[in-house]
Amino acid sequence: MCGANAFGVIRLTLTLMAALGQLLFRSKLELMIEYLALRQQLAIFKHKQPHPSITRGDRLFWVFLRGSWPSSVKNLEFGEGQ
Repeated sequence: MCGANAFGVIRLTLTLMAALGQLLFRSKLELMIEYLALRQQLAIFKHKQPHPSITRGDRLFWVFLRGSWPSSVKNLEFGEGQ
């Protein structure tokens, strides 16, 4: 029983170390793009309408972002309500 618990602790430690390494070695440009994307999403949600609407400018922003930052767009989920 003790061996299984030790394996879990080692696995958790390695997972945390890998996550920390990924955070420390991300490029500054990638972080700036992620920050810009999050700020733009926040701006949309701050609209005074009950359901946020996506303007033409918002759509153009996401088209540009998808073309210039393809590795991280798969992590973003964004949609328009009915």
